[in-house]
Amino acid sequence: MSAPTKGGWGFPVNSRKAHWFKPDGIALCGKWMFWNDNLDDSAHDSPDNCRECRKKRLAMEPKP
Repeated sequence: MSAPTKGGWGFPVNSRKAHWFKPDGIALCGKWMFWNDNLDDSAHDSPDNCRECRKKRLAMEPKP
């Protein structure tokens, strides 16, 4: 399986929370690796998301 071309939220096996994965397959929190082409780049405030990934992903948003 090839690495995704963009990042997004995904649920790796054995994880209780969704993590945001960069295109290289590493989570923003640095604790998980995951390669899947079906990543979702929305719902950043979901309670199902890893707190550390959510915080870093929201910091990536452009400032108004």
